[in-house]
Amino acid sequence: MTSSVPRIDELEFDEHNEEELARHGIDPLQVYAVLAGQPLFVRNKRRRAATYKVIGLDSSGAMLTIAVVATTVRRRWRPVTGWPSTRGEVTLWRKAYA
Repeated sequence: MTSSVPRIDELEFDEHNEEELARHGIDPLQVYAVLAGQPLFVRNKRRRAATYKVIGLDSSGAMLTIAVVATTVRRRWRPVTGWPSTRGEVTLWRKAYA
């Protein structure tokens, strides 16, 4: 289910999470594009590395899901991984913005 929207002012990237995103065909610019558009924040399942999944469109219109976790710096979040959105994730996003 959706929940309150976290405030993300900054993203934290390093070689580890950039490589993990790249394994799924995603680069940092796409993550920024998802956040700049109409992102849907969905609480992630318990016991996962990321607190939220952010679902949205990148600048090319691809629907992506980015798993993010808060850092120790207020409003700085770290993308953990990402993937092309599943059919269910696309449906959630469409319902939120219909």
